[in-house]
Amino acid sequence: HKTGAFRTEISSINNIGLIYKDLKNYPEALKFFDQALLLAEERGYKILLTSVLLGTAETYFALKRYDQSLANYRKALSVSREVENKVFEGSILARLGDLYYERGNFKSATDYFIQALKISRETRDVQTSWEAHSGLGASYQKIGEYQSALQHYGKAIAIYDSVRKNLDIESL
Repeated sequence: HKTGAFRTEISSINNIGLIYKDLKNYPEALKFFDQALLLAEERGYKILLTSVLLGTAETYFALKRYDQSLANYRKALSVSREVENKVFEGSILARLGDLYYERGNFKSATDYFIQALKISRETRDVQTSWEAHSGLGASYQKIGEYQSALQHYGKAIAIYDSVRKNLDIESL
């Protein structure tokens, strides 16, 4: 049962990092992510490692430290592929699309959103599908491909409406 305890410890440390990230206390978030990263790597917990790398990448993204964000996203992508976690992989690809969009590289952003969309179809990951369509809409709009932008924005709205319609608020 030591294994479960170690995983819980790493998850707890990572969750504290996520809370500090949400509070926009980025230096404190990075301290906890570094600690969780070290433990996840030592113990070889690849799924947890991916999660910690994502939190770290998102924190650097919020700080507009895009090179560090990119390095962490790429490492997370590599680990997610190694453990064959397609849901994580699709989500990371969408976040890479966001990063390239923020940097003004709309061609690369589009490429990553297309990859994310492909995987989200395989995994039936509605969140990533919505994010990829939204990102594609924004990217195509920026490069003047307005018909493609409208098409993807329309698909993003359709997904949102479908999810909203299917929510059973009474059961929550």
